[in-house]
Amino acid sequence: MNLTIYGLNDSWTALDAILEETGGEITPEAGELLDTLISEAPDALERAGFYLKFLEAEVGVIDARRQALAANKAVKEAKAEKVRTLMADVLKRIGKPVKLPEFTLSTQTRTSYAFEVQPGVELFELPTQFWKQPDPVLVKSALNEAAKAGTLPDGVVCSESTNTSLMIRTPKAKAETETPAA
Repeated sequence: MNLTIYGLNDSWTALDAILEETGGEITPEAGELLDTLISEAPDALERAGFYLKFLEAEVGVIDARRQALAANKAVKEAKAEKVRTLMADVLKRIGKPVKLPEFTLSTQTRTSYAFEVQPGVELFELPTQFWKQPDPVLVKSALNEAAKAGTLPDGVVCSESTNTSLMIRTPKAKAETETPAA
């Protein structure tokens, strides 16, 4: 992609190339370029902001395409399942495999069961070979609160990470922000 349409200087162009090559990973070389870009602010940041908005718009287009493809995929899967069901019904009525030059068609019948415990019967009253208890898991919301309060139980280790994100806000027109007089 030609980044010159955004007026990005050589440092931004080089940084973009490194990020493309490393899959977004910040390498030491990229870190040096970031330091250079900080010294070139704010004009360079404005141009980079326009480029960032372009990238975000591309992500939106990709998401829209993904949704359209997912809908098309669902339709095709439903059609394939219907054809599969109809073919199985025909083969079942024939009662034997059908050999064709490219493949052989046949059916296989399986039996499956669904179970539920009747009201009033406790699961734990059944013999133990008929039930199992899932492995216990940590309750993260309670642990987050305990970590903030400094009251984690013994044996629980907590590692904290902080993430800073960039926000770009488009200023609203004055007419949008004013409220009409009553």
